[in-house]
Amino acid sequence: MLLFLLACDPEPPDTGSGGEDTEETADSGGGETGDSGGRGPSEIASGPTCAGEPLPMETPFNVVVGHVVEGTATDTELADLERLVVEWSPGVSGPWSHEVRGPYTVAADLSVTGGGTALVAASVGDVVQTDDGGFVMVYVDGDLDGMLTQAHAREPFRTGLRGLGGLSAATSEDGVVWTRTELTVDAPWPAYSVDPELTSRPGGGFAIYFFGVPPEELCADVPDPFMVPGAHRMYRATSEDLLHWSGVKEVWSNPDGGTDPAVWCISEASCYGWFRGGISSSDGGETWSASAAVLVDVEPMLPDVVQVGDGWRMFLLASEGIVSAWSEDGQRFESEGPLGLAAASPSAVVAGGTMGLYLSGPASP
Repeated sequence: MLLFLLACDPEPPDTGSGGEDTEETADSGGGETGDSGGRGPSEIASGPTCAGEPLPMETPFNVVVGHVVEGTATDTELADLERLVVEWSPGVSGPWSHEVRGPYTVAADLSVTGGGTALVAASVGDVVQTDDGGFVMVYVDGDLDGMLTQAHAREPFRTGLRGLGGLSAATSEDGVVWTRTELTVDAPWPAYSVDPELTSRPGGGFAIYFFGVPPEELCADVPDPFMVPGAHRMYRATSEDLLHWSGVKEVWSNPDGGTDPAVWCISEASCYGWFRGGISSSDGGETWSASAAVLVDVEPMLPDVVQVGDGWRMFLLASEGIVSAWSEDGQRFESEGPLGLAAASPSAVVAGGTMGLYLSGPASP
């Protein structure tokens, strides 16, 4: 989902810092070198100019992000980061002002009931049910306060820059009440990691796919990952419990850009997906290529696909809001019409024979 849509928030979020506190916090720990455990900041070239409008920062945005994520940011870079949060984020719609709503129950006749807020300061949540009947959600973290605290402590970010583009997790026993929990990985992820897609692996366990941006490719002048020029990269990692991930690797890049990947497997080897165009895999999701086999009769923005009985249902964003599309083979989808739900990023999960739908977007007024 596009996390950084320009729009004025009715009430600026409380970042917990600003004014005179900025300088004091920026001076904490490590000195100007940003040295952490003997490590100095790595060399990161200034990224491309994307918007042409200066941010309230002395250092290029992508350089700051790269050093913050590796835990080696200098005092100047930390001051830049805090200045950005204080001066820029209140006027922009992003994960800090988003929420995940649901579950909505979608009946066989596509009537919808339920709703409510599941998680605040979170966006683009993707939900799966575990073998014990519980639920796990991986989402884009909007915790700006937590991001600043971790950055000033010069602790590395293992799942991307939370608050401005990193992933976190929450668990639930019933899919209604959620508790935030730790998400870990055995190797660093890209500086920006957004738009998670959780799937069951055909051979057991789980895979996660997400849109990732290395620091050197981020824009120097705008924190919007989707404005990165050139190819957009889809990454994959695996897990047995949805909370501890390993084997992070790039598995596909789209030269035309792309957001919010969708992935579904119709057999142990054959998988399909959408990342601003159809993609397919013949080895269970290990490698991917462009595919003309995925056909949808409506432009599939931010799609999510789930198996329902003997077929497959896609939920996607269209001009009418959330739309459902049906496929008997997991490849060719035909629209079933709008569900009467406002524009958002959908995530569907079938639990106990019931279709649950979660929607991510700006918090309700």
